[in-house]
Amino acid sequence: MPFISTPEWVGIRRGLLEGIEWGLDMKFGAEGLKVMTEIRDIHDLEKLRAIGKGIKSAATPDDVRRVMASGGATEGT
Repeated sequence: MPFISTPEWVGIRRGLLEGIEWGLDMKFGAEGLKVMTEIRDIHDLEKLRAIGKGIKSAATPDDVRRVMASGGATEGT
């Protein structure tokens, strides 16, 4: 992985969190947004990317939590 500066890392993380929040809200509404309190504690960018991708195939907010618990591994990756 290439070196990224702290400001870049902060910006990437902020963008990922905003995208995840948007996806959870659009797919699950208020129930999905409850997961954000747990997701905001994650600082691993790859795990955040996996969670964002996992929203598409998730049927429930609990499916998103399972992606979080699996360390960010998703099927097919």
